[in-house]
Amino acid sequence: MIQKAEFKDVLAGYASLSRYRDRKAFHSAVEISIYIHGKHRGRGVGRKLMEETIGFSYCGQLWNAGVKFGKQLNLNAYQIIYDREKRKESRELQCRDTMYSP
Repeated sequence: MIQKAEFKDVLAGYASLSRYRDRKAFHSAVEISIYIHGKHRGRGVGRKLMEETIGFSYCGQLWNAGVKFGKQLNLNAYQIIYDREKRKESRELQCRDTMYSP
C-alpha cells in the first residue's frame, strides 16, 4: 500500500506499508516507511500521512534510536489496531451494497 501527499500538484512525500517480520507471530503487523521531500519537511506532511491518510495513531517515541549525518534521531511510534474479521465483514457489506444499489 502506498499513499502520497501532494502540494500544488508536486509530490511532497509518500508512505508505504510492508510486512513487519516473516514470522507467524507478526502476521498482522506491518512497518511503515515515509519519505518527505526536503522542501516540505517540518510542515506536518509525515504526520498527516500517518494519521489522516492511513489512520495510524501516535503511541510513543524512542529517544536517540538512530544516527543520520552525525545527528542523533528519535523514532516516533504509531499504531493502528483493527479487527480483521470485522474489517472483512465491513468490506463484504460495502461490496454487496455497492454491487446491488439502484
